Formats: sequence, C-alpha cells, structure tokens
Amino acid sequence: MRQPKDGIKVIRYSEAFKLGAVRELERDGLTFEEQRSKYGLGEAMMQNWVRKYG
Repeated sequence: MRQPKDGIKVIRYSEAFKLGAVRELERDGLTFEEQRSKYGLGEAMMQNWVRKYG
C-alpha cells in the first residue's frame, strides 16, 4: 500500500482476490452493498469487478 501526497490510501487487490470476491458474490447471491461492506471496498469497485470478471 502506498500513500500519495494528498493522503489518500491506495490499495491494490490481486486478480485472485478480485475473482474470488466476484465468485462469492455470484455463488452466495449477495448484494453489491453486502459484499462491499464485508471487504471494505469503494462504492463502484465491486460493480467494476463483476463487469470485468463476472
């Protein structure tokens, strides 16, 4: 994790983590909000991952 000059945290997630989160979302029938809360993800991040990996 690196911290830019403006103090905003930048977290990089591995492809394996993203794929696992998308699979879990689809398998368990969770909502985007439930999955985001579970992993502390940003607002549109889960939707972007589903679009890309789902």
